[in-house]
Amino acid sequence: MSAAVFFNRTKSRESTIALDEQGRRAQELFLALFEGTSAAVLELDSAMVITRANRHAYELFAMSAEIVGTPLLQSTTSLDILELALVAQASGDALEKEISGLGPQRRTAVVRIIPKSEGAVLIAQDVTDLRRLETVRQDFVANVSHELRTPLASIRAITEALQEGALEEKPVAERFLGMIVHETERLARIADDLLVLTRAETGQLEKGRFDLADLAREAFGKFQTRAEKAEIQLEAHLPENLPISGSEDQIEQVVVNLLDNALKYTPKGGRVRLAASRHGGKVSLCVEDTGIGIKAQDLPRVFERFYRVDKARSRESGGTGLGLSIVKHIIDAHGGAVRVESTINKGSTFTIDFPAEEQ
Repeated sequence: MSAAVFFNRTKSRESTIALDEQGRRAQELFLALFEGTSAAVLELDSAMVITRANRHAYELFAMSAEIVGTPLLQSTTSLDILELALVAQASGDALEKEISGLGPQRRTAVVRIIPKSEGAVLIAQDVTDLRRLETVRQDFVANVSHELRTPLASIRAITEALQEGALEEKPVAERFLGMIVHETERLARIADDLLVLTRAETGQLEKGRFDLADLAREAFGKFQTRAEKAEIQLEAHLPENLPISGSEDQIEQVVVNLLDNALKYTPKGGRVRLAASRHGGKVSLCVEDTGIGIKAQDLPRVFERFYRVDKARSRESGGTGLGLSIVKHIIDAHGGAVRVESTINKGSTFTIDFPAEEQ
């Protein structure tokens, strides 16, 4: 064998090895991207049968069985996805569409179909949480606007009445000025609660160790005069030494909000009970009342911002509709949990569980 032939064959083998190595690396890169992306990815053949799927695809479409080799419609149960894939395949253009109702959890995803020589690649980015947050934000802005518009409209109407001559009639003017003060105080309460809610949502806490029972007793004392005037029996069952870790000011806000809420919705002759206890690794705080109660359909929504079970009574008593939402956000930021049980016309019980500190 001549040296030239030997050299060429050696060079050919080296090139083949190099190409194999490049192919192996490209395959490893493809698999890393395929499984590492946060999107659901399906590879489809020309008959719209799934030939490859990453783990996010199984999660998005809630697939438990093997789906490779199954038709796209059977696995995704979405006619919108199948139609998008067929149109993209026929046109040869990549198409994108936001599709809802995916999987048993009815999730929403931005689905992109990229045609290839034989089949297509489907990439679906789950945007369910993003759309939910957008809805919450839009609802929040709408609710804030509504809550501010009401007292501002009252102040404007009263001011115009004063300008038109009511100012000259002292009894009427004094009554109108009192109404302006009342509506201004309501605006201030909304602003204060919004600031508290914003601080709670940031989750930035100056944590320290303190006794929940001592804090609850101090908050309890602030409501005794109000309860006596309303002819409501106020009880406390608070043992000694219930240490927890957190923001003392924010936890006091929680106790105050729950007691205020209980007194607000409990009629004359009723009872409000504040209790705390330790069991296992948790410290629990409970506010129980014998008030008007909450309908079963309202229970899941009581912690929403500006949601009122009894709108007329809440506004009449000066409520902003933010109290329980503040409670929920503060407790979440402390790693705790809050729940409510209620029976209409019998009362409600709000219970909070905190992680306990070592005594």
